Amino acid sequence: MGKGANKSGGLGRIRRGIPHLPHLVALHKKRLSAPMVRGTLTSMPVRFFAHRGLSAQAPENTMASFRAARAAGYEWIETDISITADGELVLFHDDTLDRTTNGSGPLATRTLAELTQLDAGSWFAPEFTGEPIPRLRDLLDFAQEAGMGLNLELKVNPRGLSGNANTVAAAKVLAEIAPYDSSHLLISSFDHDLLRYVHRLAPHLQLGALVEGPWWQSNWRELLESLGGAALHPSNTGLDGAAIAHVREEGFEVNVWTVNDQRRMQELIFWGASGIFSDTALVPYYPHQPIALER
Repeated sequence: MGKGANKSGGLGRIRRGIPHLPHLVALHKKRLSAPMVRGTLTSMPVRFFAHRGLSAQAPENTMASFRAARAAGYEWIETDISITADGELVLFHDDTLDRTTNGSGPLATRTLAELTQLDAGSWFAPEFTGEPIPRLRDLLDFAQEAGMGLNLELKVNPRGLSGNANTVAAAKVLAEIAPYDSSHLLISSFDHDLLRYVHRLAPHLQLGALVEGPWWQSNWRELLESLGGAALHPSNTGLDGAAIAHVREEGFEVNVWTVNDQRRMQELIFWGASGIFSDTALVPYYPHQPIALER
């Protein structure tokens, strides 16, 4: 997923103490017929997802970043699944190798053997030189041993490659995760047709529909219902309390990406967000610093 901006959107000031949100209550009454979803940081269960691992402290989507996430207290890791030219599943975000390795060109044209020769760490810092691109099974084994959950994002295949490559990759993912505890797995994608395909093959899996832009103007409820009650994964950019409350009141989870600011994280949770994706070590700030929002 992309890296959303961390804008608080006309919040007013943040302080500890008793909740006092007259401006937000008025906004909810104006936009929603149902009452606002209320909660506190200490009473609402929230999932924290380390976005591509703890990618602010280690190279993204590497075992180093996943280990850092565990050390920082995360219980969930988010990562991106791509497929190699010879059909192997690896963890990589971009279509091309240029940004985060010493290679270049499309990942999908390289074999696993070729990719294992690349350095996916030195671009971040010299101490990570030689860090390899991991396979999906490497992370599955790590997460199982660590007792962590995984959000596996299915990447949309770059243009110019086989049109059914996405469904082929999805079927391979389902086969590879089959031996693992499905309660600790969540599959997400911006490709909602691909998620419907996954839901048909594995209706027991948790799904997350990634959205950005003015998603609230679309039929998001129908989308989530078509995915068996999937969670909504909206961008942090422009997201407000009314939008979160509307989705939560319909019974769906809202897991927000990407939040790297402590105050914004606390605001989103107060509004009812059920999950937060972050590049940074936000977990220590929850739930020990409950806040209230005031104009």
